[in-house]
This record gives sequence, C-alpha cells and structure tokens, in this order.
Amino acid sequence: MYPQSLSVKADFFSAHRACAGRAVYLAMLFLGTVACPLVLAAATPAPTEPGGDSFCVGVLCAAGQGDCDSSAECQSPLVCVHDVGARYGYRDIVDVCELTTEQEGSDSWCLLNRCAAGSGDCDSNAECEPGLVCSVDVGARYGFRSFVDVCEVPQNPAPSEVGSDVFCANQQCLHGQGDCDADAECQDGLVCVNDIGARYGFRSIVDVCEAPDRQAPEELGGDRFCVGRLCGPGQGDCDTDSECQPGLSCVTDVGGRYGFRPIVDVCETSNVSAAPGSDSYCRNGTCGIG
Repeated sequence: MYPQSLSVKADFFSAHRACAGRAVYLAMLFLGTVACPLVLAAATPAPTEPGGDSFCVGVLCAAGQGDCDSSAECQSPLVCVHDVGARYGYRDIVDVCELTTEQEGSDSWCLLNRCAAGSGDCDSNAECEPGLVCSVDVGARYGFRSFVDVCEVPQNPAPSEVGSDVFCANQQCLHGQGDCDADAECQDGLVCVNDIGARYGFRSIVDVCEAPDRQAPEELGGDRFCVGRLCGPGQGDCDTDSECQPGLSCVTDVGGRYGFRPIVDVCETSNVSAAPGSDSYCRNGTCGIG
C-alpha cells in the first residue's frame, strides 16, 4: 500500500529523528509499514485560537496556554517560556505560559523569558530582545553575581539606535532614552542626567533622559548649593574641595549615600574620602605607582 499523497510521504520523512534508519523509511513508503511512532507537525491554528500567534493578546493566558510574547501576557506568577509548544500539542515554536521557580539572574532566566536590557542570565544574543547583545560576566553592573551574562545595548550602536551618541540629537528622547547632551534633547518635563546609562542597559557613560527628581539649584543637593558657601559633611552638590569646609573633600557621585541623586558630589571627611582607590585619594597629593 502506497501513501496517499506526496505530502504524506513528506510527513513520513519528517519522522526521521524518531525512526531507526533509512530501511524503515523504505518500508513505510513502499510497504505502508509503520515501523516506529509517527509524529506529525501540529497544524497552524487561527491567530485567536489556543496556540495561535495572538491568543494571549488582550487576555492573560493560564498555565499551558500560548502563544505568548512576554510574561506580561501570562497570569501571575507564570512566565512565558519560549519554544515549548510541543509539550502542549502546539507547534514547536509556540511560547507557552508556565510556572517556574527561576528568578531574574538565574541560569535559565533568559531561556524562559527573552530578556530586556539589564536582565540576565543569558547564553546567547537569541535569548535577548531584538537589538540587544548578551554581554559576558557583567552581572555586577546590574546587582547580579559577577559571572552572570546580561543583555545590553551594543557597545557601539548605530547613530539611529537608542544609546548612540547622536540618538537624542535627531529627536527629543523619552524617559530612559539616550544619549542626550542637554535637557533640550529630552521631551518636555525631562532632564538629561549624566553617566547613568548602565541603569538602562547602555554603556555607563551614556547620558539619559529622566524625570526631574532633583532639588532647585540653590537647595541642598542642588547644582549650586555649595557655590558661595562652604558645605559641611554630607552636603552638596560641590564641584571642588574649595567648596567644602576645611578638612573635607568633594567626593564624586556619592549623592545616593545622602538621599540625593547618585551623580551629586558631596563633601565628606578625609577618613571617608581619602582611602586608596577613592575619588579624592590623589587630590591632595601626588600618587605613586600602584
């Protein structure tokens, strides 16, 4: 007995991974003998049917349902796991909502849930959202273990890509976008904050548009608070040691210790700021080799 159509023959051939060898195929094709379990590809459902491309759009999918595009389309605490549709009778490429004990930063996090910028652990670029790359052993930048691989914006993005040096020069950037050079390159109500790119998965030197969470220039923590006065311990923003009271040093980017923006420079006592490796260690003398 011969198979009824060429398409059926093709389906028989598609079972090659489950069958023992070429002789089995010949028996199946020309004798109609089923020598091993035949696994046929699942049919493609309509987009709004279970397993369809849009099934989880507008509805939170339960465990075992798909196709989801992100964990936001799954019921809490489920996550969207990629390419596991065959477990549930769907096509192999269908992403399905599942319950998992994995957490962000764990070994399989990006395998289960394609990672955004600043998330890991990833094993390849394919486990990151489009346009991102999987950077090796940079976890410490994001609060993970140092050997965690994290999805990031490419180090040298094209001019038209977010995070590039001129991205905000061609358009007013939204919150979390960069690189900006001035507040004017951010949308109304936002300010350009220096060197905070790592918060958003960019290079650390990228300046990013954020909501203005800062004091007026003349208020404590403001850009000009130490201008015209000598700031005491824990006060800023200072620009040089000369704006601090005697015996204090202006320490760079430590505002977070005092409830200011992280980029605020603060006057601190020498026993805090003058440790080897600190920002001000070499300000009051010439450092030797090492």
